[in-house]
Amino acid sequence: MNILKHLSRREKIIFYITISIIAINLGYSFIFRPLLEKYKQLNQEALAKRIMLEKAQRLISQKDIIEREYNKLSSSFKLTGSAEEQMAKVLSQIESTATKESITISNMRPQPIQDKKFYKRFVVELKCEADINRLFKFFYELENPASLLKIESLKLNPKAAQSSIFEASILISKLAIP
Repeated sequence: MNILKHLSRREKIIFYITISIIAINLGYSFIFRPLLEKYKQLNQEALAKRIMLEKAQRLISQKDIIEREYNKLSSSFKLTGSAEEQMAKVLSQIESTATKESITISNMRPQPIQDKKFYKRFVVELKCEADINRLFKFFYELENPASLLKIESLKLNPKAAQSSIFEASILISKLAIP
C-alpha cells in the first residue's frame, strides 16, 4: 500500500476502477459463465428426459392395445407342430396359391431349414411358368401379409422368343418363431 500513497486522488480512483473491472471480468469468466453453461446443459437434459417420460407414459397408456396387437401378430409367426410339418404347410400354401392363379409348377424344392437363434427360416426354391399377368397375381398373393411368405429372389425368362409365357425361378422364404 506504500505505492498508493504516492498516487494522486485521480490515479487512485483509476487504479480501483481497473482492479474492480479485472475482478468482475475474472468472476464472470471463471464463476458466472461456467455456472450459466452448466445450467443450460442441465435444462436441456431435463427437457430430453421429460420428452422421454411423456413418450413412455403414452406407451404405458396404450399397453393393452400394444399387447393385443403383439399377441395377434406373434401367433401368426409361432411355429405350430414340428419344423417338417411347418415346411409341409409352406409347400401346400405355395401350391394352393399357384393352383388358384393357374400357374404351372415345374419344380418345387424345399431347402434345408435354417435354425437361427430366435427363429427358423423355411426356404423353398420354385420353378414355374405362366403368362406375365398370372405370374404377377401369383407374386402378389404370395407376398400377401396374411401368408407371411416373402419372395427373396426372382428370375423371369421368356419360354420362347415372342412368347407371352414366362418361366420364373423364385426363392420363397417364411420365418417362424419356435
